[in-house]
Amino acid sequence: MRSLSAESEQQAQGDTFGSYLGVLRRRWMTLVVVTVLVFGAGVAWLVKGSGGYRATAGVLVQPIVEDPFGGSRTEMVNLATEREVADSLLNATWVKEQLESPASPKALLNGLAVAPVSETEILRFSYTASSAETARLRAQAFADGYLAVRAEAAQNAIDAATERFESRAADLQQTLAENLVAQAATLPNSVERARLLADQEAIEQQLRVVQEQIIDLGSVDTRAGRVVKTAGAAHRVATTRTLVVLGAAALMLGVIAAFLRDRFDPRLRSAGDVRRAGLPPVLAEVGSDRGSGKWASFGRVRARLGPSVGATEMLMVAGVDSAEGATAVASGLAASFVGARRALVAIGSTATTVERTFRLGAVEDGARAWAVRPVPQVTGLSLVTGLGANGTSATEVRRCLDALRGEFDVVVAVLEPLGVDGPLDVAVLFDAILVVVEARSSLVAPMARLVEDLHEMGVTVVGSVLVR
Repeated sequence: MRSLSAESEQQAQGDTFGSYLGVLRRRWMTLVVVTVLVFGAGVAWLVKGSGGYRATAGVLVQPIVEDPFGGSRTEMVNLATEREVADSLLNATWVKEQLESPASPKALLNGLAVAPVSETEILRFSYTASSAETARLRAQAFADGYLAVRAEAAQNAIDAATERFESRAADLQQTLAENLVAQAATLPNSVERARLLADQEAIEQQLRVVQEQIIDLGSVDTRAGRVVKTAGAAHRVATTRTLVVLGAAALMLGVIAAFLRDRFDPRLRSAGDVRRAGLPPVLAEVGSDRGSGKWASFGRVRARLGPSVGATEMLMVAGVDSAEGATAVASGLAASFVGARRALVAIGSTATTVERTFRLGAVEDGARAWAVRPVPQVTGLSLVTGLGANGTSATEVRRCLDALRGEFDVVVAVLEPLGVDGPLDVAVLFDAILVVVEARSSLVAPMARLVEDLHEMGVTVVGSVLVR
């Protein structure tokens, strides 16, 4: 019997483009459902989370007083920090008050996008809303609000510092007044008068310094920057492009979901599934039409079994699902051995299905345990029925095969579904086993158990046929 290593290597090369299309055809429902759900959710998010118009304003961020007590400035601006200030609830609260908007500050932030302009000290305020006027007003309000919030924070710090300096000045003035009263009570040119005069000069010097600091704080510029681009007319958001991208993403997720479901589906739906499950390679795939004249696909199976007609003398066809698929494969395979004397042995309940396939009536009860009849539609083919009518017996099958071996070149037998209670002891009587995989019902686990049991019995499993 010819080795099937070349066949196995060919199938192990990977899935073809046709197999990918086969997955999409099998899982079209998953593809459609996931695509529609993702696309619908995306559209709903776009409608709720954003609008159809966008307006933009730009603000030049300037350094602000960092140390109000000393009035020092910094020449560096951290735009990342300023972006957080611009996108804060504090700024949104200012906008709500200015626009008298019924929306909450958190809701106002939903349409805002703040981003620094590369290699500049400019913050760009973009606002997207359902109307052009709303987008324009809110974009400008957030830009103005950012400047107002920063300026207010700086002014509050300066006011607090001024209050402290004024308190210090009041204390110094009180100390100075007490010093003058003490001087009036001392004798002129006395040592005490000289000390008080020295203290007076020091107090007046400190008071002048504090008063100058108060004046300096009052002159500090608290502007945080300026608007360099006002929010003009809003522009419609490119919804067409967004929808195209969303549709492509939804379709991609649908395809991924289809392939994932196909990969983890316990059913064997394709030759790729059979290969990935480690089962015998698929020699051919046949359609659901099992008429007696539709046997072209089985010729490929026969060709792959061996170079000569007699390469496989005793071949059994069996599966773990219904007997219908196995009988169709066995009937087609037996008919494909053109020019040879071949017998199709229908064991057990498969006899009725095979007789119906070839439009033959049931054989009348006779003296022999089995009956051999020629099939009129197929030259050289004989049908053997009557085996296993009262339960499949390995001894009975062996006697039948011994009798047929010298009369026919090829014997193809079909057996009712194998499995836990299946007649596995019959399998050892054949030179090779061909496993039938039903694409609509065969599961990975039962098929794997069947093949493992056959290998443990020392049976040669030459391959499988996928019945769609």
